[in-house]
Amino acid sequence: MIRVAFILMLFALLATPSKGQVVEGKVKSYVDSLKANGIETFLIYTYYSSGKLPAINPCDSEESQYLFWGSAKQAFVKKFDKCSSHEPVKLTDVNPLDFYALNRLRIEKEKIKAPTKLVKAKGSRTEEVSFVSHSYFHKFRFLNQDILTEKVISSYALNLETFDDGKPNIYYKRNQSTKTKELVDMTTKAVKKIEAVTNNRIK
Repeated sequence: MIRVAFILMLFALLATPSKGQVVEGKVKSYVDSLKANGIETFLIYTYYSSGKLPAINPCDSEESQYLFWGSAKQAFVKKFDKCSSHEPVKLTDVNPLDFYALNRLRIEKEKIKAPTKLVKAKGSRTEEVSFVSHSYFHKFRFLNQDILTEKVISSYALNLETFDDGKPNIYYKRNQSTKTKELVDMTTKAVKKIEAVTNNRIK
């Protein structure tokens, strides 16, 4: 009896989709349908936490993904999550995909510096780098004719201006002046727009 129960449990585990599989499958399927209509360039955005607790609601067990693409000089974004279906939203004022494509080489080369402060030690000043055990991350995947490039940015590193002890992050202004920062701001603005549209449709 124990052996049968173990086999059933093992089968259930094997049959359960791995983390990210459902949403990722939806995105891939939609990208394939757009490719069939001649669209070849996409930007896929995810905002996630490295220290997130397991979701109580199964529908929240995977992070939402946002797909950007263009067609006939128009830009669109579509949200994908585990349990719901969302319609594409037309973008009129921001276009992260075009911005990424235009600044791709620079964005891919840019490095967001970890938060760092100057501290005095034995009469001299040294740099002290700050790390956190968990953070939120912006993940971008740029797909162009089946060539995929990926960039992940720590929100903590990008936006920390001042440490708890009042000392400034010496790389704050540098990080804020990057094309990567512009891309993050542009993308989060677009995501807020689609979330607002989604919430209005639910109401």
